[in-house]
Formats: sequence, structure tokens, C-alpha cells
Amino acid sequence: MPGKNPPLVILGIDAADVRLIRQWVSEGHLPTFARFMQKGSWGMTVGSDMMIEHGIWVSLLSGLSRDQTGYYDFRQLKTGTYQMELKTSKDAKANPFWFHLRGRDKKVAIIDAQDTYPIPGLDGIQISNWATHEPAFDAAAEPEGILSEVRKIFGPQIKTEINWYYSFDQEVVMYRQLMERVKKKGILLRRLLRPEAFDLIVASFGESHTAGHQFWKYVPESGKPPRVPDAEMMKSLRTIYQAIDREIEELLAQFPSDTTVFLIGTAGMENLYPTSGLVESFCRELAYQPFPAPGTASLHPMSILRRILPESLRVAISRHFPRETRELLLAQQFTGSTDWSRTTAFALPSFYPGWLRLNLKGREPMGIVTREQYHGLMEELQREFSKLVDPRTGQTPIHSVPSAAQLFGVDVPDILPDLFVKWKPHSYLMKTVQHPRAELKQNPDPIRDSGHSDFGFVAAMGPGIRTAGNIGEVQMLNLAPTFLTLLKEPIPPEMKGRPEDLLLTGD
Repeated sequence: MPGKNPPLVILGIDAADVRLIRQWVSEGHLPTFARFMQKGSWGMTVGSDMMIEHGIWVSLLSGLSRDQTGYYDFRQLKTGTYQMELKTSKDAKANPFWFHLRGRDKKVAIIDAQDTYPIPGLDGIQISNWATHEPAFDAAAEPEGILSEVRKIFGPQIKTEINWYYSFDQEVVMYRQLMERVKKKGILLRRLLRPEAFDLIVASFGESHTAGHQFWKYVPESGKPPRVPDAEMMKSLRTIYQAIDREIEELLAQFPSDTTVFLIGTAGMENLYPTSGLVESFCRELAYQPFPAPGTASLHPMSILRRILPESLRVAISRHFPRETRELLLAQQFTGSTDWSRTTAFALPSFYPGWLRLNLKGREPMGIVTREQYHGLMEELQREFSKLVDPRTGQTPIHSVPSAAQLFGVDVPDILPDLFVKWKPHSYLMKTVQHPRAELKQNPDPIRDSGHSDFGFVAAMGPGIRTAGNIGEVQMLNLAPTFLTLLKEPIPPEMKGRPEDLLLTGD
């Protein structure tokens, strides 16, 4: 029966940065985080799945790797075509670990777990996308009527999304909205989450992610001079972390002292600018991805406009289009701007990491690379990327270029990119990069100034958790099996991880 023991509580702080947490804990700004780090165990979450920020929550909560979920971005190549399509976590072949509690005499409360949606047949309450970071679909609940109760407690839904073109005054308004939303989320959780009523509680705060991007330009810890040296906004991200810290403390105050609690932060923040234009330029300039021959270009009106209008003007105009229109134009441009019959490798649209697919015969519609040529071409591409030089530093801007096989053990992926280009953090837009045989160029909108690191944060405290302080690196895919172990439930064979010995006492 539910209520025999205190629940397992898992609290997500989306995109919480472990380096910022450590600094602000040492300065006394985050007392709740400090208590976990001193009286429990904490570390950095790592693993191949952390290299791609999009979809981390899907893998973390399901225990399934990218090669199993097939989910790596909101925009992916449609299998068997040269077309791009939009994807959400609903398209991933994954269920969060609490899916396996159906019929197991466990009562759950799932409140805004990022990138999840209600699962029918679970005992308890589930609310999705009420106040998360840029939700891909509308708020939903099980039972559906619980949303009426949420509106009574929370009031009108507060939606905040990143907008790179906001003025300073608009960002101040956004900051106030995020602070209000943190406070209301805390009130909502304290009203709904009675500890005696549930065996598992999962909830998250998405404001740390939205603020991390929008206000990164003000954060002194980024190492860049703030665009507007306003004292309050320079502390805005820290203040939001502090607000979350307070709400967690107030929530846990109503739980028994022997409650096991996890704090989870996904990939943190770091200085990054878009680089996808450089990856495409690499493929174009080195003749892996040729343009259509003269006279064969599309006569579609939008294609003609793309050819005659400067890129800067096209970018400025596109800002005023709805997202659906922008995505349609990008998809048309991607499909129509390449001579696929002569292409050996091509770049997939992205922002920060670079993704390449080989034009593999039998997998792509007009593939020309044979299976015998596949691995040799992969090694050639990796060597060519290693030759790149940032003219501003004289050093390589490339961190690594692993293959799907190296990251996920997939020899030839069906859905994932073949190569993943990871760039070193950089605090300026790299408009050009030098290769011995070419100059690579890009001219994206430079307003984006932050991306994600490939490590996250985990802290835990309570029965079954070691009092070990800093335990170093924790494999992210081990977390879902660890949660099921603490719930005394079997681990599904499809989960790649195992219970994390660094965290668990073994009792």
C-alpha cells in the first residue's frame, strides 16, 4: 500500500550548471544545494548521450541510449529521404522509468518532468508541460481534471520562451515572469505533493534552462563583459537558482527526514556560438556535398529568392515568419540545394554540434557510398576536421569528431548521424575557419551566445544513499536503473545502465 515508506523524490533543475552550483554554494548563495553536497553524495553526470543536449531528459528518465530512442534533435532527417522533419519526445522510442510501475502497487506524482507526457494506466497524478522549458506540445494531465485544480492554485499559465531579439526592457520583464513562475511552481508542488500519498514523486523547474540561455550575456561567470552592465541583471541567473533553492527547501520541509531525494541537472551552460554553417561549408568546399549543376536549380519562387537575396537579408526577413513557415523553407532549401547523385557526405542542419551523414547506398535514396567505402570515408572526414584552424587563435576549434559507432556502438546507424562534430567552447562567432585546401565561412545570426556542456549535475541524500560528498563522474544512463532499485523494482533488460554503486549504500 502507498504511504508505508516516504516516497522517492526526484527534482529536476533543467540545465543547472555544476560549475555555477559549486561556485554559488561556496559563496553561500545556495544553502539547500549545499546541504545535499555535504550530507549526501553529488557528482557530474557524463556519458555519450550527454554530447547532444536535445533529448537528454528522454535518455536520462528512460535509461535508453540515443541509438535506442532515435531522438537527437527537434529537427531530424526523415528516414529514407533527403527531407527534414520536426520531432518531439513523443516520437522517441522511449518511456520514462515510471512506465514500468503500472500495475506494481505504486502511486506516482509526476509534475512537469521535462520532455515527458502522461502515461495511461498509472495510479496517481501526472501533469506535463504546464511550466517547462519551451514545451513541444500542450499541457496535459492524468486524470485530465487535475489541470482545473492546477489553474486554481497556479493561476493562468505563464509561458516564457527564449527570444534572442528581446530588448533589455523586455528581458527584465521576462526575468520577473520567470521568478514569479518559480514561486508559483513551489506553491503548486507543496499543495499537490503530500508525502504520505505517493511512492514516487518527480517534478522539475524549467526556469533555470530558459534563463541560462536568455541571460547568459549578463552572467559574470561566463567570462564575457555584459552587454548591459545592469547590477540586477548581472545576478539574474544566480537569483533564479536561489529562488529554486528556496522552493526546494520549503517543499522538503513537509517531508519526513528519512525521505530519499535526488536533485538532477542536465547539461550545463557554456560559451558557444552557432557552427552549423561551418559544417556545411566544410562539406561544400571540400567537395563532399556539391551544389546542383548550373541550370538545374529549382524554379520554385522561394528557391529563386534564396539565390538572389543576400543571406543577411534572408535571415532578417525570416524572423517575421511563424516557426512552421521557417521550418518549411529550411526543409525545402536543404532538399533542393544539393546534387545528391554526386554527394558522398552531407551536413544536417543544427545549431551547435555538427552532424554529418554519409550518402550510403541502400540507406539514402541516391546513395553512392558503398559499405566497403563507408569506414574509410569516415576516417578521412575525421582527419580533415582535425586540420581545421581558427585564425583568431591559431589553434584547432575542434574538440572531437566521434562516430556513432564510437559513441553508441552502432556500426552503421539507421537514424542517427554518422559523425558528430563537437566544437571547443568559444566566446565569439567564428565566421571563418581555415582548412589547408579551403576557407570555411558562415554568416549566421550572431545573437546566440550560449550552448550546453556535455556534463550535468546530480546530488542525492537519504536512506540508501552514501554520505560520500563528491563522488566524481556518474554515468547518466545509470540513473533510471538506480531509481528503480530504490523503489525495489526490477530493471527492464532494455536499459543499458546499472544501479550506480557510487551513490547507493547497497543496503
